[in-house]
Amino acid sequence: MRYRWFPKSSREQDELGLPQSRAELALEEKPKTGFTHGEKAGLVLFAGMLCWGLYNGDMPMFFFGLAFIIYELRPLAEALLPKRGKTLGNVMQGFSLALAIGALIWGVFF
Repeated sequence: MRYRWFPKSSREQDELGLPQSRAELALEEKPKTGFTHGEKAGLVLFAGMLCWGLYNGDMPMFFFGLAFIIYELRPLAEALLPKRGKTLGNVMQGFSLALAIGALIWGVFF
């Protein structure tokens, strides 16, 4: 978010040295804590898709739901394994994207 009246190079301060705008607060990155409500809803929705696909024998739907769940669980893997978490997260991302593309191709063409 950019502030129109206070550019990054010059931050306006009063005589006590306190910032007059909220630009500094907005520029600070806040650490991500857990899953957002949308991510939780997506996990529940795709877990239902996963179960429905397995129940009906619709394997492309099952694999697409599995791909989404693997993709959304990347931050959990990165948090649990601090040393190798980033690598594992990248592997999970690549695997889930390949699995999703494969499931879409399987569902459309076969």
